[in-house]
Amino acid sequence: MVSEWMVNGNINKFVKEHRGLKDVTRGLAYIHDQAMVHGDLKGANILIDQDHHACLVDFGLLTLVSDPTDPTALDSIANDIGNSWWMSPELLRPEEFGFKDCQSTKESDCYALGMVILEVLNGQVPFAHSPGNVAIMEKDIRSRHPKRPEATWMWFTDDLWGVLKQCWSSQPKDRPTVETIFGCLERASLATAVDSSNQLINHSFSQDELPYLLETVLWSWESTHIVQSLQGGDSQVFVDVLDEALGTPLPPGIRKRCLQLLCEMCGCHALSPTSLKIKLDDIQTDGMLYQGGSSNVLKHTHQGQEVAIKTLRISTSIGAITHRFCKEFVLWNALRHPNVLPLVGVILTETEAMMVSKWMPNGNINQFVKENQDVNRFELLSDIVRGLIYMHNKGMIHGDLKGGNILVDQTCHARIADFGLTVLSGLPTSNPCTQRGTTRWMSPELFDPEIQDWCPTKHSDCYALGMVIYEILSLHIPFYQYQDTEIPEKVVRGDHPERPEGEWLADDVWEVLEHCWAPEPQNRLSIEDVLHCLEESSEFWMLPSCGSLHEDSTILMEFTSF
Repeated sequence: MVSEWMVNGNINKFVKEHRGLKDVTRGLAYIHDQAMVHGDLKGANILIDQDHHACLVDFGLLTLVSDPTDPTALDSIANDIGNSWWMSPELLRPEEFGFKDCQSTKESDCYALGMVILEVLNGQVPFAHSPGNVAIMEKDIRSRHPKRPEATWMWFTDDLWGVLKQCWSSQPKDRPTVETIFGCLERASLATAVDSSNQLINHSFSQDELPYLLETVLWSWESTHIVQSLQGGDSQVFVDVLDEALGTPLPPGIRKRCLQLLCEMCGCHALSPTSLKIKLDDIQTDGMLYQGGSSNVLKHTHQGQEVAIKTLRISTSIGAITHRFCKEFVLWNALRHPNVLPLVGVILTETEAMMVSKWMPNGNINQFVKENQDVNRFELLSDIVRGLIYMHNKGMIHGDLKGGNILVDQTCHARIADFGLTVLSGLPTSNPCTQRGTTRWMSPELFDPEIQDWCPTKHSDCYALGMVIYEILSLHIPFYQYQDTEIPEKVVRGDHPERPEGEWLADDVWEVLEHCWAPEPQNRLSIEDVLHCLEESSEFWMLPSCGSLHEDSTILMEFTSF
């Protein structure tokens, strides 16, 4: 039997920092809803995945001999004494409860669940200090429940201990349901979340406690609602805590939720992390460079450094664009890579919304390669792919990849820019994606009218990447012969740009592009395969010296997010 590898081991090895008891209870409730029982619930049979969710495993229960008069029945228990500590009394001696055999039930599963919770609290198996003698073990299990542990967990309440004692009732009918146990864990979790939220707001935690406190808040709807309801200075403090946490090593699942909550907090309260705030008075204006549909781009100087400022033109209230603006700068700020445009800071007031980035003297990649046609385009394209791989590994999808959103720095390296349509992969969103990229770079599935809650994917990014490669090698935008309104029909039909003329475009490169444009998303190449091909092709292109380029080109940056 082949199963997915659980990188964090079982719940016992992971309990010091992360709790998955609610996950366990949900999983058991699901099994019971399917008219099944697990029959062998214990800590060793609960594994933790990479996102710190607990998963039930091991569904091959060892069946005990059903005849209570069979002398081998006790031997069966003795041979599996490790499991017996989680077994309810009626499974050990069914005849004493009026049963003919020892068949597992929902009630015996709930008994075992109580023992698992105890196991997590104690960090050791139930009855760990009892002698390893079967007869004594049976007497222990039938006559008494474990002692209350001296656990200091915030979530271990009197309410929870009362439910655990009910789980271990000698009469199966007196035990609580899985739903009752889950409700108790929810109440305990909420109390912990409130306390954890207060600790985060008051900065009353050590660095080692930060991941634990964040996980407590991030994975509880109630606690997330609490922090979203913060007002005034408390909301700014919590935004700064989340921003600080993102600068530390975090598990991928917690990092994603942290980014999502930071986007929501900044959007709801029109805030930015203190580390990103720039005062408008600190900016020296050099003049207008670019005017777009809803934003202007200006070249400025900030603290002696040349920067570009993307300024939103706000005709009404800033509230109408706050959420999109905040999502863009939060996700952008989480990216640190040589092939991603660096964010310097944010200016956010009641009337102003600006993002400040490092100035790229060579403008966007389209203009750069047109004015420097001997430049190694494959090396530039490899830069783009490396940046995209980095984003995908961070759990982000760009969503609007095109030549106009790729800039070239002073060392002739490409940097991905414009994160207005970027999303976090694998997380539900309360704000469906209403913008689907730019028509000429959009994949067929994005034109499907039946997909209402669409969001970009790695596959749609790969399709757009193929169009960018075509764009840079051919020096033409995709489908340059056609109007925008003609393109959706052609793309849905499976058409792609015609192969440009030129001996420099090798067959293997064109084949890569055709695979990027496969109509079915799952048939497209991986980004890593695209990079491998581009790196090989780069070896056959002569790269001129970058010193011949103008240090301060007036090529305009193209912004299309707003």
